[in-house]
Amino acid sequence: MDKIIFLNRVEEALNQQELQMADRAVHVFRQAGFTMEHLRQLLLHPRKMKLDQQDGCDACYVMYGEKTKKAKVCISGDQVTLLWLEYNKVPFIM
Repeated sequence: MDKIIFLNRVEEALNQQELQMADRAVHVFRQAGFTMEHLRQLLLHPRKMKLDQQDGCDACYVMYGEKTKKAKVCISGDQVTLLWLEYNKVPFIM
């Protein structure tokens, strides 16, 4: 999947609040000190995007943000899923 199409799908999921995260993921997300605005900035304006492989996903990218922020996002069908988040080289697995 093209990067622009991928980013458009992620933006659509964020706008409709359909980004999938497990309950534990939400807890870890807050524990890392992220807000939805931080996540939106990382996912919609990445500094760099690297195509990655993930079983069961149509498209999967590792997205690099400012400083040491990283996230892995997968699109499978109509579902957009945040798989993991990392900040200051400390992984917050989601």
